[in-house]
Amino acid sequence: MTTTALRPERFRDRVRDVVVIASSSRSGSSLFAEWLRQSSDLLHLRGEPNPLLRSVGLMTGASGRDGPSDVLSPDDVPPDCRLDDLFARDAGHPAPKSAAVDVAQLASDWHWRLGMEWPGARFHPEDVFGWTAAALRDIGYRPGQALDVNAFALRFLDRVAEVHSRVSPYRYDLPASLVREHHPGMLVPDGPPGEGLIEEPPFILVVPWSRVRPEEVGRHPLVLKTPSAGYQLGFYCALFASARVRVIHLVRNPAACINGLLDGWMHHGFFSRQLPDRLRIRGYSDVFPAWGRSWWKFDLPPGWEAYAGASLGEVCAFQWASAHRAILNAIDVLRLESLRIRFEDFIAPDDRARQTRKQVCDWLGTAEHVDGELPRVMSTRPPRPFRWHARADELTPLFETERVRSIARELGYGADHADWS
Repeated sequence: MTTTALRPERFRDRVRDVVVIASSSRSGSSLFAEWLRQSSDLLHLRGEPNPLLRSVGLMTGASGRDGPSDVLSPDDVPPDCRLDDLFARDAGHPAPKSAAVDVAQLASDWHWRLGMEWPGARFHPEDVFGWTAAALRDIGYRPGQALDVNAFALRFLDRVAEVHSRVSPYRYDLPASLVREHHPGMLVPDGPPGEGLIEEPPFILVVPWSRVRPEEVGRHPLVLKTPSAGYQLGFYCALFASARVRVIHLVRNPAACINGLLDGWMHHGFFSRQLPDRLRIRGYSDVFPAWGRSWWKFDLPPGWEAYAGASLGEVCAFQWASAHRAILNAIDVLRLESLRIRFEDFIAPDDRARQTRKQVCDWLGTAEHVDGELPRVMSTRPPRPFRWHARADELTPLFETERVRSIARELGYGADHADWS
């Protein structure tokens, strides 16, 4: 049964508890947020809020009040209901796996998402419904079965690509091995997916979704996850002025994060902002001359201009340090209730993981301690402990700078790198 969405003009005023997962990019926040989705006591957006913000003109282009960056202040809260409309439409939680797929809602949700992923294309609702129904038939779906989201997405995107040839499954959060198996001869696309960008690739997959009901809004915390959060906590406090705003500060050692950022900058996804001909990043702009002088990846901190001609490693270290400095400052200035969680403890292969997850659930006030299997999401390479060691010679000088070392100490990471997994 399709759930009627909440009246958008009342959404932000009825939210009573907002939990922001704040971290640097490549800190494991996508995995952490996906784990939290296993709890029915929490509300989520389908992905990050950034596409919704861009849809109302925020975080776009190469301009800004103080130059382009991901910074948003209370003054940036739109006075109209457009953002309420988008949050109300997107908020909810994954539908029970045993629930029959509502084909009409799944098609409607894909139609909405495709418009943000490919803003230069036109998708007709009746076509998207047909592609949805056909893809369900292709995988032999029967009501009552758990939907194989990856298998469905591959067949669905095949149908989309028959009409819109630029649409590639490699642009989505699908395992590359699965795409290769399904399309052995398909080339991995390079460069940004288009000139206009609302959602950042890899694009999320649409899953069966239970939209928020009016009675849930004031009862359950709304969880927001974005690596830009440190630059926007004041904005969210103003947007949800009637709510208690709390922060889960997710941290990870700088070596692992900077290594992950390096991988992401060389990956075919993660494009975030077009800055026409303003970049001369060594190891990126010269490697990808077709777009590397104009396209930034991941979050865009204030002061990025000073790194527009730096090495890629220096840019990544700057992104890690800037994100955590902004989070620490905002928590202090805004006097926000916060919980710091080490990602290394969250995924530890011993009792630390169970204790950490219980700590999170107790702090959130969830009635159930979610403890399911951790999915693999937004990953550039298969996870492996100490993967950064392969780049140790390049990375060590970066995290031994005073800027990185001082923040690492403040986050609880000592000078001994031996346990930086």
